[in-house]
Amino acid sequence: MRRLALLVPVLALLAVAGCGSSSGGGGGGTVAGPPGKKLFVENGCGSCHQLSAADGQGSFGPNLDALKPSAAQVEAALRQGPGAMPSFEGRLSDADIATLADYVQTSAGA
Repeated sequence: MRRLALLVPVLALLAVAGCGSSSGGGGGGTVAGPPGKKLFVENGCGSCHQLSAADGQGSFGPNLDALKPSAAQVEAALRQGPGAMPSFEGRLSDADIATLADYVQTSAGA
């Protein structure tokens, strides 16, 4: 039981280390499609979140296709960094946050 208590924080740190990186979530290289998709892929969102429109296949964060969040919900999450998700405030411009939030809203569940 004690091992499990020590393992949980380590796993959480490993998962967070993947968030916000340019690896995962749709592969590398040039991203075709709308700017929001490019932001989703380049910021590693798909390493934690499922979003089929951007080839996101993560299983650590909420499944965005199932959740279908509003742009306001996505923007708040990007700014606040809820739970293990890092904040993107200061890492992305306000315009990029709005673009990414709009993309997730319009693409989730599509």
